[in-house]
Amino acid sequence: MVDGLKNSVAQVDCVPDEGEVGSATNYYGNGFHTEKTIYKTAKEAVSHYDAAKSRAWVIQNPNKTNYVGNPVGYKIMSKDMPPLLGKPGSLVWNRAPFARANMFVTPWAEDQLYPSDIHINQHKGGELFGLAKWVAEDGNIENADVVCWPCFGVSHTSRAEDWPIMPVEILRVHLKPANFFDRNPGLDVPSKADIKSRNANEAFKNLTLNGDKLNTANGVHANGANGSNGSNGSSGSCCGSK
Repeated sequence: MVDGLKNSVAQVDCVPDEGEVGSATNYYGNGFHTEKTIYKTAKEAVSHYDAAKSRAWVIQNPNKTNYVGNPVGYKIMSKDMPPLLGKPGSLVWNRAPFARANMFVTPWAEDQLYPSDIHINQHKGGELFGLAKWVAEDGNIENADVVCWPCFGVSHTSRAEDWPIMPVEILRVHLKPANFFDRNPGLDVPSKADIKSRNANEAFKNLTLNGDKLNTANGVHANGANGSNGSNGSSGSCCGSK
């Protein structure tokens, strides 16, 4: 839940502006914007990642806004969302209903904990069981207590270097605030004092040359008159009168 029990989930896509190059609305042709789709039911929320649109999903609270009027929320972002390559009816497809798409959203239910049912190792699977069964109920997920079921992973293509021990595969999923704060929340983090740090002008304090103290403000000797370096000079001369 995000700042309350009542949330909605929005699909957010980046798309180019419709105006042609040279038009009043897209003169240079570089314009793009986001399109937001609010899911209303569990079936409607079954969706796939679209890299061409930099697709993300935002869990937002439509009942609360930040100071500019946007609903507070957090967004789910991941580029590691390949499609399930097993065909419908295959063993993998039957036993992994959570992998048939990249995002599912269902109303919260106390007994819905395991998207592949309780005994997956002994379960033959099927079209409707686990998460697929909950989605088929098509419950309301708009301004409700919801659960998101993102699916991410990697399509592993075997290589010689995977033998005898497969190296690590890196997957990244981000849960980022999206208009949850009024500004960057790190701005008020106190800086750490470095006791060894010094201001640059401290290096010139009490600096002397040939016994004369330097005037660091003007870059001349304290006893020099009009830029002279002689202690008795009165008009820029470098030599004192006798």
